[in-house]
Amino acid sequence: MPQEPRKKRTRPIVPYGGQVDTGESSDKAPPASGKAEPGSSTGPRPAVLLLVFLVLAAMGWFLIQNLTRASKDQDCMMAGRKNCAPIDTASLRK
Repeated sequence: MPQEPRKKRTRPIVPYGGQVDTGESSDKAPPASGKAEPGSSTGPRPAVLLLVFLVLAAMGWFLIQNLTRASKDQDCMMAGRKNCAPIDTASLRK
């Protein structure tokens, strides 16, 4: 009796999230109101994350500027100079 050749079995690719696409249509209909699923990246969440990122970036820039200025003043004072602080010329013009 001749044997039939074995079919190569392939496993389905499982995307991140664990749902397997079997190729069959599901009974779920897309949302009629146009709202996205809870796990999707639409809505206010990306805007909030962008706002948080921008606030943290601004705080980091401010901190770096102040630390740089303090470091320059400290280097000047450690060199023994006494005129390290910047002179405010706007108050002299009055």
